Amino acid sequence: MTKWNPLRIHDMYAMQPNLEIIKDNKDARFDIVFVHGLNVKGEASYARNAWTADVNRERIFWPGDLLPSSVPNVRVLLFAYNSSITRNSAIAGVKDHATTLMNLLILKRKESPERPLIFICHSLGGLVVKQALLLEDPKFQETIKSTRGLVFFATPHRGATGDAVGVGFICADIVRAIQREGRNPLPELLQRDSPLADTLSRLFEVKLNQFNIISVYETRSMKPYGIIVGKTSAVLDLPKRETEIDIDRDHSTICKFPGPENPGYKQFIGHLELMMDDIMDTEEETKKNELLQSLSNSPPLEEAQFLQRAEQLAFWYAGHEKYEISEELNNRIIQLCDNNSNLGPNNRAAIDAAYNRALALRRLGRYSESEQLYKRAIAGRKDRAGRENDPSVLNARRQLAEVLYESGRHQQAETELRDILKISEASGNMHEILECQASLGDLFRVLERWNESQSFLEPTFETMKELGPMNERTLYIQHKLAFVLQSLGANDKSEVLYKDLLKKRKEKNGDVSLDTLATMRDLAHVLQKKGNLADAEALCCDALSGFKRRLPAGHNEIEWTDSSLAFIRKQLDRHNLARLRM
Repeated sequence: MTKWNPLRIHDMYAMQPNLEIIKDNKDARFDIVFVHGLNVKGEASYARNAWTADVNRERIFWPGDLLPSSVPNVRVLLFAYNSSITRNSAIAGVKDHATTLMNLLILKRKESPERPLIFICHSLGGLVVKQALLLEDPKFQETIKSTRGLVFFATPHRGATGDAVGVGFICADIVRAIQREGRNPLPELLQRDSPLADTLSRLFEVKLNQFNIISVYETRSMKPYGIIVGKTSAVLDLPKRETEIDIDRDHSTICKFPGPENPGYKQFIGHLELMMDDIMDTEEETKKNELLQSLSNSPPLEEAQFLQRAEQLAFWYAGHEKYEISEELNNRIIQLCDNNSNLGPNNRAAIDAAYNRALALRRLGRYSESEQLYKRAIAGRKDRAGRENDPSVLNARRQLAEVLYESGRHQQAETELRDILKISEASGNMHEILECQASLGDLFRVLERWNESQSFLEPTFETMKELGPMNERTLYIQHKLAFVLQSLGANDKSEVLYKDLLKKRKEKNGDVSLDTLATMRDLAHVLQKKGNLADAEALCCDALSGFKRRLPAGHNEIEWTDSSLAFIRKQLDRHNLARLRM
C-alpha cells in the first residue's frame, strides 16, 4: 500500500499548491482529479490523509491503492492546497484556490486537453471545483468544456447543518489569539445557511446540465456534533443528472475506503463506472453526429479532409469496441466514395472502409454481410497491388477465413488458411505466417483437434514471445495454448502458462479487466483438475465477483464462471466430507 512520511505540522506552512499525478496512464480515457476539503486540524499531509483509511496498521490511500485497479482506463491526479483554518497562509479564498487548480490542470493536461475530466471532491473541495467551473478566463474554457463528471462527497451546497465547523473556528480562534492573525474565509462556506455557499450554488445552477453528477451524503453522526452535512444540503435535486448515494459514515470518514470489498466502495465504484460509460456514450454519439453532419454538408474541395477525419474516428470507435458506430461511419465513407466520380469504389478510402466495416460487422455477428465486404476489400486490394501475395491482400483473406470458421464453415476456413499460409511461406511474409499459424491453431482448438492445435500454437507462441511478450496478440495465443495444454492433460504446463499470463494481464490491463478475469477463471479450472480446490475456489470466486461488477446480469461470462464455481464447490464439499469420514 502507499507509504509516506507525514511532515510535522509546522512544515505545512511552506506547502505550495500542487497537482500530483498519482497514477499515470498513457492510454487513459479519463482524468480523475481528487480535491480535498477543509483541513481543520492543520495536517501536513492532508491532501492524502483526507482520502486515507487506517486498517490494521496499514494506510489505504484509495485513489492510488484501489481506484486504478477498479477502473484501469484512467489517470489519477491529486490537488493539494492549503485549506488549513489556523494560519494566514490559508487566507486565500475559494476563488484563489479554484484559479490555482485550473492553472495547474492546464499544465498537466497539455498533451491531452480534450480528455474527459471527472472531479471527485470532499466537502469544501466541491465548492472549490464549482467555483473553478464558473471562472470566465478564456484560457480555462477548454478545461471547463472537457469536464464531464462531478462527484461530491458531503459537499454543503447549501451550507453545513451541524456545529462542527464552529468547532473549527474555536480551534482557529485559540491559535489566532496567540498569533494575532486574521479570520479565514474558508470555514464561512461551511456554516449553516452560508450565504457564500448559497450564492455559489445559484450561480452554478446554469451549468448543471453539462455534467453527470454523483452526490454522496453521510448518514452517521459525528459525536458530539451530529450530522455535519445532511442530505438536504449534500444533494442537488437533479433526478435526470444526479445519482444520490448514502454511505454509513460520518463527515470525516465518508471518503475513506478501507478496501476493495468494502460495501461503500463497491457501491461507489459501480456508480462511477456507470457514469463513465454514460459519458463515453454521450461523447461518442456527439462526435458521430457532428461528423456525419459535416460529411453530409461538406463541399467537394473538403472531401479528402472529411474522409480522413471519418476514417480516424471509425478506427477509434472500433478500437474501443463501439462497433455499431464504426460500422455506420465506414458505411458512410463507402457511400461517399461510390457516389462521387472523383473518388469511386476503387479509391483507397473506399477499399479500407469496406475492410473496416467488414471487421465491425464480424464483431456484431453479421457474418454474411461481413463476408461480402471482405471479398470486396480483397478484390480492391488485389487490383491496386497487382499481385495476390501482397500483405494487404493476404491479411484480408485471413480475416475472411476467420469469418468462415466463426460462422461454422470450418472446412472452407481450413482450406483458405492453409492456402494463405503456403503463399506467405513462399514469399517469406513472417507476419502472415505467424498469424495464419495462430488462426489454424485456434480453429483446431474450436474443433477439439487438440494435438493439431498444439502443433500450430506452440511454435507460434515461442516466436511471438521474442517479438514482444506483452503484445496483445502474444497474450491471446498464450491463453489459447494454455487451454489446449489443459485439454491434453498437461496441467503442469498449463498452470505455468496461466500464472504467467495472469501476472502480465494484471500489469497490462489491471486487476478487473475482462481478460484478467477470464484468465483467473481458466487458471482456477486447471487448479481444480490438479486437486488444489481451495485456491481454485478463491480464484473463481474473485473472477465471478469481477464479472458481475463489469457485465450485465445473464452475460455468458457470468454464467460460465458461476457454473465453474459451482462445480469446484461441489468437489470441495465431497473432498471435505471424505476427510471427515477418515
